[in-house]
Amino acid sequence: KEYLPELNPNEDDDDYSVYIDNADFFNATGLTFEAFTGMIFRKSPQIGGLKTENVLSDPILSNVDLEGRSAYEFTRDIVNEVNAVGRVGVLYDIPTNETLEMTIAEKEQSGIRPFCKMYHAESIINWKFANINGVSKPVLIVLQEAIQATGDDIFSHDAVFQYRVLRIENGVYIQEIYDENDDRIDQIRIEDEGKTFDYIPFTCINDSHIGLSTKKPPLLDLANTNLSHYRASASLGANIFMFSRITPIFKVPANMWKDFLDQQMEYGVTKSIVIPTSAEGGESGAEFLEPKSDFTPIVNHMNRLEARMAAQGARMLSGGKAGVEAAATVRLDMSGELSILSAISDTISRGLGEVFSLLLSETTEVNLNSDFTASPMDAGLISSLLMSLQAGRISEPQFLDALIRGDAIKSEKNIITDTEFTPSPDTEALGVPAADGELKGREDNVKKKEPLSGPNGLENTE
Repeated sequence: KEYLPELNPNEDDDDYSVYIDNADFFNATGLTFEAFTGMIFRKSPQIGGLKTENVLSDPILSNVDLEGRSAYEFTRDIVNEVNAVGRVGVLYDIPTNETLEMTIAEKEQSGIRPFCKMYHAESIINWKFANINGVSKPVLIVLQEAIQATGDDIFSHDAVFQYRVLRIENGVYIQEIYDENDDRIDQIRIEDEGKTFDYIPFTCINDSHIGLSTKKPPLLDLANTNLSHYRASASLGANIFMFSRITPIFKVPANMWKDFLDQQMEYGVTKSIVIPTSAEGGESGAEFLEPKSDFTPIVNHMNRLEARMAAQGARMLSGGKAGVEAAATVRLDMSGELSILSAISDTISRGLGEVFSLLLSETTEVNLNSDFTASPMDAGLISSLLMSLQAGRISEPQFLDALIRGDAIKSEKNIITDTEFTPSPDTEALGVPAADGELKGREDNVKKKEPLSGPNGLENTE
């Protein structure tokens, strides 16, 4: 009743059951959410320039949260949360063992190593900022955690809340644990190899920015329209259920009333209306009661809501256009939601880059897919890229990477862009300005102006 209110507050449960049982919920929000997540993972995430097998075999990246989730699984969970509610938090944490002096190998063997823990948006319940050296930084973050309730019943799943307080005290980062009665039960000084932190290592990833400031979830407008569509479907379904059946009507003289009711009759529906007329010699007859209700306004309203949902991101509701659309038309048609999705992908990439850099103690880039057009690269663009390769303007890894990203060829392995590439010094022969440096492995081809065979048999014959 929260999402489908009663039409009449005084109606009984049977009337409301007719209303709710004939409502049809079309889950456009869920389909859009799954589509957005699927588009981001259409290509595997790039984590630190590592191949997939290297990520899964790395002792840290194969278990980033000490609960068995790999970096890929952790990334997908983060993407799901940001797509759903627009916000998720990640805490970089270190288990403590103050009673033992352990070596690094012993700590790793015992599972005492840095890890990441994800917190849902609903768990980030309080925070405070302070100006430190001219920069506004968080000095307090309160996280709500559900833990198993203590007791002798091993089959119980009862949980209680506790609160993990992350704060800066005298310039040093500490953690405090409070129970549900707000009594402090522990205080932890977090150290990494004997060094304390002067900041709170908590990364809050939103759909368009990194930080604790809030905004509405990206799918909220679509969800609200989806609920309006659900309520309209309930009205349509209830009206069809109540008034769409054709009902027979019998007019019977009063003196024949009882005999008429006692006889067996067969007709299309299970109920009829019997109207007694005057006594002997009264009017008699039969006819059908047909509905004259017009459901068109409700149907038109639902169609408007479906069009609005399509505009808000639920493209699967849009009817297909006749003919084949050009790739450029599709890109323009999708530009609204793709710009939002690109922002989500880029923001999560930056946030996870911060998290994994802390976890691995080195700068680690994370790149999620931000190319959401499924149309492959056309031959003209491939030819232009091939000419740039021959001219020494791009390297071969960059050329292959562009073809893979444009779905011109399939990737058999991860291609990493060659960032150390320097253009060829001898490019004047191809009619382009010369540049400093060398094009490794391409000098002879450039000087002799020999054509390079491209993928799929394409050649630059100039």
